Order: sequence, then structure tokens, then C-alpha cells
Amino acid sequence: MSDTLAIMQSPTTTALTPSDVVNQVALIQQIMSAVMRKGEHYDTIPGCGDKPTLLQPGAQKLALTFNLAAEYEIDMRYMDNSHREYEVTCKLVSRNSGLLFGEGVGTCTTMESKYRYRGTELIDLEMDVPAEYWDIPKDKRKSEKAYALLGGKDRVVQKVDGIWGVFKKGEKSENPDIADTYNTVLKMAKKRAYVDAVLTSTAASDLFTQDLEDLNRYTPKKHDYMAEFKEAFGAYVKSHKDDGITGEIFKNQVEQVLGFEIKTATDEDLMRGIEYINELTAKENNQEFIVYSDIEF
Repeated sequence: MSDTLAIMQSPTTTALTPSDVVNQVALIQQIMSAVMRKGEHYDTIPGCGDKPTLLQPGAQKLALTFNLAAEYEIDMRYMDNSHREYEVTCKLVSRNSGLLFGEGVGTCTTMESKYRYRGTELIDLEMDVPAEYWDIPKDKRKSEKAYALLGGKDRVVQKVDGIWGVFKKGEKSENPDIADTYNTVLKMAKKRAYVDAVLTSTAASDLFTQDLEDLNRYTPKKHDYMAEFKEAFGAYVKSHKDDGITGEIFKNQVEQVLGFEIKTATDEDLMRGIEYINELTAKENNQEFIVYSDIEF
């Protein structure tokens, strides 16, 4: 047994020396270099920085290294509509001495989107991507022109088996078989608690982050409905400037039709506003609009 392991597991030791701490960190780094593999034991998550994320297999390797065993306490709470939330406490104890080295907590609920909803899969429309779509710059492929070519805002371009095609987003709906997720959610809560406990017990938080793979790996940024509204609004005004329609005139018209002030509009209001403008522009024979960037509300 190494000096570091002996010190960690000794019931009479109350503190580690600076040398002990250095040796413990070095040991974790050696395990990471010699045993762990990126993508299996740890990984870096896009958009979450360069610090490695500790995955469950990596946490198990560290627990094995320090000869730690897991004990769990599970608290289950009933929620409305048959939903459940699990809160798990994981305690890590020495297999040799039985001493408690640390603990971690993890929660998971069937209310999380990936368990709560169904029908978000993509439906293959067996439709070729219009040639004109590829002429649109990548940063403009969520524009009105791009959506018009694809047939609507619920369409996306996806590459499957090396072939590009147009797909439709499925209708998002509540999972009718939520009970089927109970075991998965419980295991996820245990997994999160376990990783947290390992990071705490081995003082490895400076080397790894929590297991971010269990969070929404590609969490989308909050949709900017105001920016989308301004783009649609400005495009319509710009395309009708020869008709004497100014931004102020059209603004008043939109507010009268929809019954809200643009300055204080909620996301739902703005969505309705965008739909209204799209209804107007749909009558313009797919006229291409130019963004009027000087619009201010």
C-alpha cells in the first residue's frame, strides 16, 4: 500500500501534510494518464470549457484506487401527474477501516425534458434539399427565405447515412408512459450522487468538473424572440417603403391587431406578432425581404 493510501485510510490520522496532498494529487494524475481514456472515463463537453468532466467509469476507477465503497440513501418524492423525483445521497467509506471519507448528492426527476416529453424525434420527409438552400450563407439558414424553401419553420436539414435530406420536427407531447422512466431516473440520480461523492472524497474537483454529460449536453441558448420579431418587422417595412408604410405606422398597426405594446411584449406576444407578419408576407409571393436594422422599440 502506498504512503498516500495508508494515510487516507489510517483511523489515527487527523490531517495530511503538504507532501501527502501533493502525492495524492500526483496519484490521481497518474491514474488519469495510465488508466483512464478520454471519452470513456472523462471527457470535455462542447460549450463547457476545457476542464475534463469526470464520467461514471472514471469515478469508479478513482474509488477503486482509494479502496472506497459506496452506500446509498434514497429519498423518493411523488409529484403531480404520476411524476417522481429521486434525491440520492452517496456515502463513500474505506473498505479497510470502514471510515466515512465523504459523501455526495444527486437528484433526478421525471420532469426533466428528456424523460417528460416524447415526439421530439425528426420525421424523414423523403425530400431532397432544394438547390437554392445551399446558396444561402450558413448564418442565414434560419431566415424566412430558408424556411420558405424547406416548407416551414418546423423543417430542418439533416445528414443521414451520408445523404442530406429535409426532416420535420415531431410534435412535442407529454410522455404517456412516464412510469417506464422511473428506474432510469433513479439510476441517474445515483450516478450523479456517486460522481459527486468521488470528487468530494478524493479532492479531485480541481482536476475534474461534475458529470456534465447528465445535464443537457447541448443546452440551447434562450431564443431571442425580440430579435426575430425585429427582423420580420423590419423586413416588411423595408419591402413596403414605396407604399408609404413607415416603421411607426406599421408598429401601431401591429399593436392594434395584437393588443400589446411591443416594448413590453412577452415571448408569447412576440411569437404571435411574428406569425401575424408572416401571414402578411405570405401574400407577397415569396418576396425576398431585407432586414431593416435601424428599427428600435
